[in-house]
Amino acid sequence: MSKIEEKMGESVKIELDYESTEKLRSRIWRYRDTWGKELHRSDLVYCPLKAYCRLTGIEAKPREKVVESWIVGTAIHEVIQRAFKEKEIKVSNGVIEAHLDTRYRGCPLEIKTTVLTISRPSEIPDEYIQQLIYGMILEGKRTGYLLTLDIVNKTILVWKVRLTTTEWEDWRDRMIVERSKILEAVQSRNPFILKPQIGECSTCPYCYPDGCPLAKGIEGLCRP
Repeated sequence: MSKIEEKMGESVKIELDYESTEKLRSRIWRYRDTWGKELHRSDLVYCPLKAYCRLTGIEAKPREKVVESWIVGTAIHEVIQRAFKEKEIKVSNGVIEAHLDTRYRGCPLEIKTTVLTISRPSEIPDEYIQQLIYGMILEGKRTGYLLTLDIVNKTILVWKVRLTTTEWEDWRDRMIVERSKILEAVQSRNPFILKPQIGECSTCPYCYPDGCPLAKGIEGLCRP
């Protein structure tokens, strides 16, 4: 029995409201999910089916812990960004949009909060590097910075990423190819030409029976 129950007696009834929890979680997510029909650089980094679903108007239904993780990451981002004059810098090449976290020494700087222990380059997730590189491409820079914050061990590290001219051009071409695949799938309404990243299904807001067109075929991961 809680202290307030001891003081107030049986007149105070406290119970977990599952329905309201789900409704408020969805409301918070809708406030977060402001992307429209434009193509973002993150669409080229993570599962292309997420971009397909958003661009074709399929509703996002956030899973438990997804919204909570976003809130924690956003709050930490805002604290770190206070140290910089520029933040959430919008850049575009006319087809792909990106919102850079900030700039450092005139180059893109991405901020990533994680529960992973990252103490060497080989431990940095590929998507962190790829997202930064696409930001570098859109900015026309061959140098970028990645700030990782391990929220478990409370460790901040900054990584410098540099590309040769040839590497920069290769990544630019790769970005164009990935962009074209997604746009072709959307225009033809044929998601089956895209390669799903199955590892993301367990947290994907589109992975439910009437959501992602490929969700039904992913046994054990699709929510009822």
